Amino acid sequence: MVKGEKLKRILEIGCIPSDTPEERLRKKIMTIMVIPYTLVGLIWGLYFMQNGNVHSGLIPFFYGIFTLTSFFYFIYTKRFKIFCFSQVLLCLLCPFFLQLTLGGYSQSSGVIIWSCNAPFIALLFYDNSYAKKWFFAMIFIFLLACFLDESVRDYFPKEIDENSSVVLFGANFICVASLIFSIQMFFFNEIKKNKVELAETEILLEASKKVDKQKELLIASKDRLELVMGSLEEVVWGRNLPDYQMQYVSNSVVKLYGFPMSDWYENPNLWSDMIHPDDLTHIEKEGEFLFTRGVTKLEYRIVTLNKEIKWIHSTTRILKRADGTPFFMTGIAKDITKLKESEFKLTESEKNYRELFEKSANPALILKNNLFIQCNDAAIKMLGYEDRTGLFNMPPHKLSPEKQPDGQLSSEKSKKMNDIAYKIGSNRFEWNHVKSNGEVFPVEVLLTNLPSENLNDKKLHVVWRDITEVKNAQEQLNQLNNKLEEKVRHRTIELEESLTREKELGKLKSTFVTTASHQFRTPLAIIQSNAELLEILSANGQKIEPENYKKVSGRIKKAIAKMTGLMEDVLILGKTTAGKTQYNTEDVALFEFCEKLVEEFNELKTDGSHLNFVIKGEPYNLALDPALLAHSLSNLISNAFKYSVGKKNPDLTIHFKPNELVLSIKDYGIGIPENELPKLFQPFFRANNVTEFEGTGLGLSIAKEYIEVNKGNITATSILGEGSCFEITFKI
Repeated sequence: MVKGEKLKRILEIGCIPSDTPEERLRKKIMTIMVIPYTLVGLIWGLYFMQNGNVHSGLIPFFYGIFTLTSFFYFIYTKRFKIFCFSQVLLCLLCPFFLQLTLGGYSQSSGVIIWSCNAPFIALLFYDNSYAKKWFFAMIFIFLLACFLDESVRDYFPKEIDENSSVVLFGANFICVASLIFSIQMFFFNEIKKNKVELAETEILLEASKKVDKQKELLIASKDRLELVMGSLEEVVWGRNLPDYQMQYVSNSVVKLYGFPMSDWYENPNLWSDMIHPDDLTHIEKEGEFLFTRGVTKLEYRIVTLNKEIKWIHSTTRILKRADGTPFFMTGIAKDITKLKESEFKLTESEKNYRELFEKSANPALILKNNLFIQCNDAAIKMLGYEDRTGLFNMPPHKLSPEKQPDGQLSSEKSKKMNDIAYKIGSNRFEWNHVKSNGEVFPVEVLLTNLPSENLNDKKLHVVWRDITEVKNAQEQLNQLNNKLEEKVRHRTIELEESLTREKELGKLKSTFVTTASHQFRTPLAIIQSNAELLEILSANGQKIEPENYKKVSGRIKKAIAKMTGLMEDVLILGKTTAGKTQYNTEDVALFEFCEKLVEEFNELKTDGSHLNFVIKGEPYNLALDPALLAHSLSNLISNAFKYSVGKKNPDLTIHFKPNELVLSIKDYGIGIPENELPKLFQPFFRANNVTEFEGTGLGLSIAKEYIEVNKGNITATSILGEGSCFEITFKI
C-alpha cells in the first residue's frame, strides 16, 4: 500500500489540482515515457560513440539529455504543451538524422522505425486530427529517407557485419514494440479506471437525487420522530462534529439527568461534567477508541442535579462521510440503576453461595451436562485426589465401580438418577463411588436442579454424605439379626429334631416291644427248655454225661449271648437316636486302619473265604472317630460274608480322591429287593429274603448313624441275586 502511494505520486508529479482526469492520464503517460526514452537515447548514443561513430552517437545522446532537461522544465513550469510538442518533434526527426549518419537503411538496421512514436505520442497527447498530421509527416520522413538512402551510403560509407545488423534491427524493433505496447497497456488501464470513476460519479449523482427525496421524507417524518422520542424513557440525542453542539435530545433527558432541556443545547460539556469521578478515567479511555471503532457501549454512573447517583447504559455511534471524516455523533442512554442493584444483590448472593459451597463440610459438586465442572475441597479430600483437575469434565460413572449394588451399570443408572432430578427438581439416593486408590465407599447423594441461562445446558447441584459408618452399623445390625435368626432356626431345628427323635423313640419303643417279644422269645425258650431238661435229669437221678452237659450249657450260653447282643444294639440305637453318641476324633491312617481290620476278619474265617482289599490313589490320613468307623465297617463286612456264603469273596476298596475319601464294601451274594432299598437303614427292618438268616435289623441302622456322626454319608446299591455294594463317603 505504501509503495503504491509513492508510485502514484511520482507519476502525478507534473499534475496540478485543476487537471481533468484526461489531462492527468496524459501527463502520467508522458512521465512513464520519459524514463525509458531517455535511457534508450543515452544507451544508443554511448553505443555508437564507443564503436567510433561520434556523429551518430551525438544524435541519440542529445535526445536523451534534451528529453530529461525538458522534463524537469515541465515539472517546474507545468508547461505541458511545449513539452509535448518537443517530444513529438524529436521522436520524428532524431531517428531520421541518425539513419542518415549511419549510412542509410541497411547500415542503420532500420533505426528510423523509432519515428513511428511521433504520431503515436501525438495521438495520446492531442486529438485524432492532430495525430493524422504527424502521421503524414512521418510518411514524408520515411519517403525522404528512402530517397536519400543511396546518397548517404556514398557520403557515409561504413560497412557493418551481418550479425551486428541483425542485432541492431531486432533491438530497434523489440524496443519500439515493447515501449508502445507498455504505454498502450497503461493507457487502457487508466481509461478503464476513469470509466469506473465516471460510473461511480453517475451513481453518486443518482444517489444524490434519491437523498433529496429522502430529505423530503425525513422532513415529513420529523414531527412523528419527535413524538416518538418524547414518549421514550430512554434518552436519544445527537451532536454535530467537531464542535459537539447538541442538535436534538429527547424530553426524557430532564427526568433522567435533572437538568432542563436548554442547558443541554447551551453547554456541550454538561454530559461529561455529570460523570461520577470514579468512572471518568474509564469513560475518557473508551472515548479514545470511539472514532476508530465507530461505536461504543458503556456502563457508568452519573451525579444528577439533585446529587442522586444513577447507573447509565449508553450506546454511542459516529457517522462518517464517504471520505471517512466524522460529522455527527448520536446515541441513546438508559437508566439501569434498578438492574445494577439487582446485579449487586445477585453478586452478593453468589458470593455467599460460593462461601457456603467451598466451606461446606459435605462434598459439593456442580454437574453440567453429565460432567463435573466444579467441586469443593471436601469432595477432593473424600475422593483422595491431589487437586480439582482430576474431577473436572468427568462423568459420575467414571468415579464409580462398573456396577452398583443393585446390579445396574453405573453409566446407565447415573443418567436415570439425573433425569429424575431434572424432572421433579431433586433426587436423593444411595450410590457407591471409588476413591483414587480404588477403594469403594457408599454415599448418600442429593441432586438439586439448577437454573441455566442456556436451555441446552442442564446443571445439577450435587451433595455427597459418606454413609460408610451407617452402612457398617447397619451391616453389624444385619449380622446380629442374621445370627439371632440363625440361632432361632437352629433352635427350631433342634426342637424339631428333638420332637422327631421323641417320635422315633416312641416308635422305636413300640417296635422294640414288638420285636423284643419275638427276638427274645426264642433264646428264652431255649434257656427254659434246657433248664427244664437239666431239672428233669437231676430229679430222675440220672447221671449227666459231660458231653451232654456241655451241649446243654452251650445252648444256654448261646441264647444268653444272643439276648446280650440284642440288648447292646438296642442301647446303642437309643443313644444315637437321643443324640448322645460320644464322638472322639483322631488322625486316622486309613490305609493301616483298614488293612488291620481286613487281617482280623481273614484270621477269623475258617471256611476258606476271605476279604479282598483294594487301594486306589495316594493314601492320606483323615480326622475320624476310629471306634465308630470300626463298628460301622465291621457290621457291613459281617453282612457281606453272611449273605454271600459259597459265593465270590467280598471286596473292601479304599479310593483316596483329592476332595473326598470313598470306602466301598461289595459282596456277590443274594442282593436286596429294589423296592425295599429305601427302608434298608430303618431300625429293626429286615428284607423279606433274609428271614432264614439270623439278625435283629439294627446293624445297618447303627452303622448309618455312626457314619453320619463321623460326618460321612452311606449309600447302598444292589441287584437281586447278584450282590450289594455299600459306599461310604467322607469329604475332605
